[in-house]
Amino acid sequence: MDEQFKEQYELDPFMTGGVQTEEYRRILEERQKHIQSEIQVRPPNIGYFEKIMYEEDSIGSDTSLVGYTCNFVPQEIVMALGAIPVRLDSGNAAFVDAGNEMIPNSICPSAKALLGVFATKEGIASRCKAVIMPASCDPKRKLAEIINDYKPTFSLQVPSEQNHGRYAEAVFEEFKRMTRFLEEHLNTPLSVTKLYKAVNMSCDRSAIVRQMQAVRTRKPQCLSLRDFYLIIQASLFRPIIFEEYLKECRKTCEWMLAYRPEHKSPRVPLVLSGSPLMWPDFELLNTVYDCGGDIIADTICSGAQSCYDPVVPCENEKNAIFRALVSKYIFSSSCPSFISQSPRLNRLISLVEENAASGVINFHYPGCHLFAMEDYRMTRILAEKNIPLLTLVPGDDMKTKIEEFLHKINHT
Repeated sequence: MDEQFKEQYELDPFMTGGVQTEEYRRILEERQKHIQSEIQVRPPNIGYFEKIMYEEDSIGSDTSLVGYTCNFVPQEIVMALGAIPVRLDSGNAAFVDAGNEMIPNSICPSAKALLGVFATKEGIASRCKAVIMPASCDPKRKLAEIINDYKPTFSLQVPSEQNHGRYAEAVFEEFKRMTRFLEEHLNTPLSVTKLYKAVNMSCDRSAIVRQMQAVRTRKPQCLSLRDFYLIIQASLFRPIIFEEYLKECRKTCEWMLAYRPEHKSPRVPLVLSGSPLMWPDFELLNTVYDCGGDIIADTICSGAQSCYDPVVPCENEKNAIFRALVSKYIFSSSCPSFISQSPRLNRLISLVEENAASGVINFHYPGCHLFAMEDYRMTRILAEKNIPLLTLVPGDDMKTKIEEFLHKINHT
């Protein structure tokens, strides 16, 4: 296996946080848990998904975990190797504070939170046998070597251009290289039978998420976006027994289909774009709802978009499945790390039209330059199409700005 990081300057892991970080983390999670407990209409089995998120790690210690970041990593390969994939990105400000002790304050808070997850002694990252980090932005490109001080880390190289004809073969080889890395650290060979089974389960989840999204579009009262995100993120940010998770999701879908709202929703339908919103940082979602809006679709990589596209292999053979994974995870991605903004704009405009949305909220973190650089074109293109747009960053008076935005929509 070719080395990505040399041992010459390897450091002992820097640990921080401790009891104070853990207490702060719990306070923030309990706060959001309380807010969501006051949602009037919730599926009867929402407790199953809450339990997964609140307990963080409910899987036995004999099960191997593989951590990953971003939405470029094919979870199916990890599952086929007998491990459970866990997305380690975090929306908890307690981990941002921990990461602040190690990297500059000007760096994106998402990157700082990720480092804080590793620098905290007790946590899900400590159980991971290996970590996969796509080089999707400058902070994560450099963060991979720091994380390698904590756990064996593979930096997954992704192209800067979504040109399938030019780059598909290179990504195919990169996925194979990543698989060899995982086989070495998990001490097990890839099973094609298990890979096919994992693809089927992944496709089942995509079908369920699509169905939930479709039902929410028709009757958004049946499932709040915050609970929708809770359900989706339970399968990404926590280790789960996948078959059990799918069973509970089907129950939720059946309940949603049977639900009959008493009246049409009076809320303003919106589409959300921008940086990932991750548990428990649902402040934007809370505020939009409190102001009278309802986000009915999104393009963000921690929401419906993360599970929306299925894997579609042309045959049940290893290379064919790998090529289908390449198409899903790289060439169907809506990440702003690619040089052209056209696919993201096309997807955004399509969601507005398909869902009869009244406007778009574009949210990104300070220090997230990829999303910030897209504001220029997005603002002008949506204006040309008469689609109202509100761009927000943390620190804004979000409540006032959202109220003004919705007022303007309602009186236009």
